[in-house]
Amino acid sequence: MSVMVVIVGLLSLLVIKQVIAVEVFIEGENNKNVINSRSEASNQQTLQLSEDDKATYEFCLTESALVKVKNIRYSNDGGTDRIDVIVNDDTIGSFQTTGEANNGQNWNVFRSSGEVGQSQMNSGRHKLYVKVDTADQYGVEIDNIQLEVNNNDDQDTINCRYKSISIEGEAVQGQYEINSRSEASNSQVLKLSNGDVASFTFCVPATTRVVLDNIRSSNDGESDTMEVRLDDEVLGTFQSISGSNGGHNWNVFYRSGRIGTEQTLQKGEHTVTITVSADTYGVEIDVLQFSMLGTDINQNDVVNCNYNN
Repeated sequence: MSVMVVIVGLLSLLVIKQVIAVEVFIEGENNKNVINSRSEASNQQTLQLSEDDKATYEFCLTESALVKVKNIRYSNDGGTDRIDVIVNDDTIGSFQTTGEANNGQNWNVFRSSGEVGQSQMNSGRHKLYVKVDTADQYGVEIDNIQLEVNNNDDQDTINCRYKSISIEGEAVQGQYEINSRSEASNSQVLKLSNGDVASFTFCVPATTRVVLDNIRSSNDGESDTMEVRLDDEVLGTFQSISGSNGGHNWNVFYRSGRIGTEQTLQKGEHTVTITVSADTYGVEIDVLQFSMLGTDINQNDVVNCNYNN
């Protein structure tokens, strides 16, 4: 277990606590980010906010956690401003900036809000907002926000940095026809016929958020329908593109697009199944493409189930 402050790790025997400094931006199509250079800022830059501006930070959790806003580092050169902190739709706290004018010199003097509030949150995507409720004409500048997240997620996970994982069609469980196609991702494809149920297994090392982004397929004939399941749950269906071209279309590949919604998977082995309803020529599967969010996710270990039980 570790106490992580940005990139510095310390040992702890009690509980995972991660304090991370995050970058924020102004949300909304008509809002423009005003970035100012400040030599005393943690990254030498600040985000300038005016009254009614709302900065946002999106973060992800693979398991429930108590999330605390430990500190908001800011600067101000003018009157006092009131700042609200909102997580999803709930205001969890507010604070007032220190009001002191010094001909612009105070923009480079940074102060701390202290702990603003906390919220117990479930796994999934979340948004934290820093909203300027009231401000003078000069507004306020935000250097960084520090969050404490009490769970096992690493910083990449909290920052919603998904990793791309691909499972090739020829990795199917059981005996199926495998064809060579020069335009396939690995120059091979899985041939499936009407009524086939193809299974693919993979493993995750810990609680993981998973999205099936795409199944790449080819077809030379009538459109086929594929039902896709993850473990025992139906994610959705997709159809192959119809069209006959004397067999040449088997080397023309199309994307299904995202199938189903984001899922939370527990540590261990999982199975994707594809059930086919097809014409006499069937369909060919090139690759299944996932986005996975979680600690220790990598291509080789996921597809080969190299993680220890």
